[in-house]
Amino acid sequence: MIVIVIASIVMAMAVAGYRTSLDSSNVSAEINALSLDLAYARNEAIKQGQNVLLCATSNPGSSSPTCNNASSLATGWVVMLASGNTCTVSNGLAASSVLRVASGVTTGDSITFAYSGSNTSNGICFSRLGTGTTGKFTVAAATASTSANQFNKQCLYVSNAGLLHVVKSGNSDTFGSC
Repeated sequence: MIVIVIASIVMAMAVAGYRTSLDSSNVSAEINALSLDLAYARNEAIKQGQNVLLCATSNPGSSSPTCNNASSLATGWVVMLASGNTCTVSNGLAASSVLRVASGVTTGDSITFAYSGSNTSNGICFSRLGTGTTGKFTVAAATASTSANQFNKQCLYVSNAGLLHVVKSGNSDTFGSC
């Protein structure tokens, strides 16, 4: 009986550790995907000599996805040359050319955006010089509210120079805290 109780305790600890590890891996993969698309958007802005916008979309599977002025990117995001070369995100903003589309996360995790500085749109815009609007993306595991997984969160900062920087939960640096 004692052996069964000890085995049960060890098994419960192993399952909790596995869940934390899985959540951490998912958050890292989602931050990496977002970072790659932001770097791609910046490079395309420089290459094409036009403003390139990354914003949330609620219709990533559509033949012509549009931006929505939402702070959540969990349903997906789109990288586009905006009609009229605009850098302001609005609901239904159409692209003159869609460059890349990312479908939403399937893990139940959250991806939220908070603009900062002079940026008042829920999106990041890169100019033809590679400079960008500023903001902070926060990716959190669906289980981040539970005490065992509260640190399964990462923040991705975009500076006005177009640089990307990741800060892990519980840490802070010159870019900010997460």
